Formats: sequence, C-alpha cells, structure tokens
Amino acid sequence: MEQRMFLEQRLSQRMVMTPRMQQAIKMLQMPSIELEALVEAELLENPLLEEIPVDDLQSAETQESIGSSSLDELNLGESLGEDRAAEDWVSSVEEAPRKTEGENLTEGRIELTDDWEKFFEDGGMDVYSSLPSGGVESSDDEFDRVIPDAVSLRQELERQLDIAVDLEFEREIGRAILNSLDEDGYLPATLEELADQTGAPAEDVERVLKVIHGFEPAGIAARSLSECLEIQYHARGMNDPALLEVIRNHIEDLERKRYQNIARALKLPISEVQALADEVAKFEPRPGRTLTPTENEYITPDVFVEKVDGDWQVRVNDDGIAPLRISPRYLHMLEKKDELDRDTVRYLKGRLHSAVDLIKNIEQRKQTLYRVTKEIVNQQTEFLESGVTHLKPMRLRDVADVVGVHETTVCRVVNGKYVDTPQGLFELKYFFSSGLESDSGEDASSKSVMAMVRELVDNEDPKKPLSDQKISELLKARGINVARRTVAKYRDIMGILPTSMRKRV
Repeated sequence: MEQRMFLEQRLSQRMVMTPRMQQAIKMLQMPSIELEALVEAELLENPLLEEIPVDDLQSAETQESIGSSSLDELNLGESLGEDRAAEDWVSSVEEAPRKTEGENLTEGRIELTDDWEKFFEDGGMDVYSSLPSGGVESSDDEFDRVIPDAVSLRQELERQLDIAVDLEFEREIGRAILNSLDEDGYLPATLEELADQTGAPAEDVERVLKVIHGFEPAGIAARSLSECLEIQYHARGMNDPALLEVIRNHIEDLERKRYQNIARALKLPISEVQALADEVAKFEPRPGRTLTPTENEYITPDVFVEKVDGDWQVRVNDDGIAPLRISPRYLHMLEKKDELDRDTVRYLKGRLHSAVDLIKNIEQRKQTLYRVTKEIVNQQTEFLESGVTHLKPMRLRDVADVVGVHETTVCRVVNGKYVDTPQGLFELKYFFSSGLESDSGEDASSKSVMAMVRELVDNEDPKKPLSDQKISELLKARGINVARRTVAKYRDIMGILPTSMRKRV
C-alpha cells in the first residue's frame, strides 16, 4: 500500500467556549462578595481598567472630555487573532456615535446586543457551584477595635491544668488525657490505655483524671453520658437524690421518655418524673462544644425586594462594586499607535478587549439577576405579603420560560445568592420547590406544607400531641392532600420528634 503525504481542506462547524463566555458564565453564578473580589483583582492586573472617580460621576464636563476620544482609528480587531464574535462586537462599538461611546466607556456601561443573550443559554454546562458569601462592610472606626483571639478548648484546659497540677509527671499525664478527648469533650480511652501510653500507674492516671473532672466546662473528660451529667450535678452543688438516681441508672429510659419505668423504679408519680426530666434537660450533654470555636458566616444580600407605593420593587445590590471605565490615558495612547512599537500595541489592545469584556459581563450579570428575581417576585407575591405558608410551588423552567433563558442560566443565577425581603433573608433557590395537590386545584409548595406542619406541632397540646395521621387529616381539612408517610418525612426533615417523644405528663 502506497503511503504519501498530502494537504486537505475541510469545512466543519463546532461550538467553542471562548474566554469571554467562560468569564460570563463564571460571573453569573458569583455572589456579590465574590464578584467584588474579582473586580478588585482585575483592577490590579489590567492597567486599562479603572474606577470612575466620584468627581467624574457627577461632572458632565469630564464625561464630554472623555467622550471626545474616538475609537475609529484603533482597529481593535487587527492582528489580535481574536475570535469572530470579538471582532463583531468591536465593530459595533466603533460604528456607534462618538458621544455615546465616550459616555458609555466613561460610565462603565456598554449597550448589550441581542447576540450576547446566547452566551448564557448553553445547556451543555452541567457544573454548578454554590459559593458561600462571607464578609461584611465595616466603617473606618471599626479598624480601631481590638478583636481578641478565640480561645480553643485545648488551650483553656491546658491553662487550667498548669494551675491545678504542680508535678511535671502529672502534667504529662494530664496532657495525654487532653490529647485523647474527642470534639464533644468525652474521653474514649480507658485508664489502662492511658497508663500504657504514659508509663504511669493506673492509680495516678485516675487521680489526675479526677482533677480534670473539676475543670470548666463541667463534664469535660467524662467517659459516658451518665458520668458527664453526674459531674455537672455535683458542680452545681445540687442535692436531689432522685435526680442523681435518674442520672446514674435511668438515662436510657429518660432518653426514650419511658417515664412509667422510672416512676415504678423510684416509686414516684409521673409528674415528678417529668420534672426530673426537665431538670436534666438543662444540663450540657456535649461539654466540649461550649468552647469550640465557630466561624460566623456573614451574608450580604445580592438583591433587595421591597414594596414601594403598592408595587414590589427589585434592586440589585452593586454597592460594593466600583463603577468601571476604560482608562482615557491608554485610549489616547492607542489613538497614537504609530508612535508605539508593535508589541506594546498588541498588549494594549488585548487589555482593552479584556476590560471591555469585564464591564459588559458585569452589566449582563446585573440584568439577568434582576430579570430572574423580578419574575420570582411576580410568582411569589403571596409569600411576600403573607409568609411561608403561602409559598407556591415553582420550577426553574417556570422562570426560564418567562425570562427567555435556559434553565441552567436560572440555576446559575439562584445558586449561592440571597435576597432580602420583608419576610426575611432567603437564598434565591429557596423559592423553588415541588408541589402537592390541593382541593382548590392549585398545588401547594412542599415548603409551605412543612411550615403548616411546624405550626400544628407548635400549637398542639403537650399532653396529647398530634399523631402523623391526625396532622394529615388536619391538613386535608385545609384543602391539602398529604399522606401520613409524607407528614412523617417532613417531620424528620425538620427534626421534630415522634408523637411518643413529644408527649408530656
């Protein structure tokens, strides 16, 4: 078989995810905090991108001076190797009236073409992320405040150990005990294991352990729940033999609310056993978590919804995002490109494309977020007026069809973004839920049904708590058809105890 080399031309079509499209999709699913960080990074990296000074925002004279810079002579598409979409966009900018393009660049606003909508309608992207918002705005005087370092459980216990124990070998035993504690503050290791680890007699280990049992938080280094509660009982200086007996010998019955068994064993009326149970409930079953450092997550709303003159208004939160423009200085340099070397011109044109893309993507994100939130508000007006029990079932497709985008676009918009409403702060995806059949013909949202279940349980008679079947019947009386097993499922999701464990005597 003869082998030879030859040239061949082929014509084909394929979809290419350009850097501009990738940035647009990434920015669309960013919450405000993440977007602020991105803008700050771009401002540091791209010299052609700059914030609009406050004076320029308020001065029409400054805008006119920037607007006098013409882009007609920049030939942005020349020798850049950019994709066809970029060249078309540059051409549309160059053909615009001079004053309009100057004002748009100065104010950081660029008119959007219909073709740009298609960049957000790719159904092939199946990777979504929910990025947590963090951070909070602070005034200048807050920088003067001194924030103390959080004290960990281990640091606090070691401090108490150094005070309570004088001998070094006992401190070594104490440190071995502290190293063996789990996150709840319990000691899973046995005395024999600790003795082998430290090389000390078990009697010495037990003596140091009793010293640690006197540390704060009370109940630390206990080896069981009963021991933990008993340590707290003595730390509070209590003198109730019946309570101590319950703690020592009837914890399992108490956990399962088998009060009859406890009453027979202690020969007490049920009402007194209930009082003992209420007293035990005041104790801390996990003493380690009282000093476990927790990080507070601060949420900055991405959208605000409020009622103004009888109408629901939507406002996208862009307070932390600086208004951007193309640097007039570098635009003037590009006008005189004949005085610059080829590499400098190529670099400036590439940075100009990047800056324009960023400004355009920010504006597109804002418009898409506004339109999606506006449609959510239109469909959930009763929720805004009356609360969660009036939340309607809604799917991504319901919003996507009205807004005119793909479902994946709506998914990117609602993930990780929060809206501030008169009913509270909610993640946008909270408003999307499945529906249950009702007698009125309109489906009821599963979240609204769960809220009704919570309401019924909160208002029930503690002595005669409602069964799942009874709750199902009460919901049917309200026109909502919910099976008993569905009620049990919702109850488990909300962490509501079964009927037998909610009963009080």
